[in-house]
Amino acid sequence: MNNSPFESDLFTLSISKQVSRVFLIHQNGEYEEDMRISHHDAIFEETDSSIRAGVYLAPGQMEIFRLEV
Repeated sequence: MNNSPFESDLFTLSISKQVSRVFLIHQNGEYEEDMRISHHDAIFEETDSSIRAGVYLAPGQMEIFRLEV
């Protein structure tokens, strides 16, 4: 969650490669976006040792991720 009342920013997660998939949750859990396949207006990078996933958040905006091992 972006707790700034004034500024947007990029928020990223550094995730262990033990995680096999990263999902971005939409519409209160009605839809999950597999970030490896699609990450509109977001960031997804994989290296040999980690995964980096991130989203741009407006002031007060929150996003929910689901990690699958």
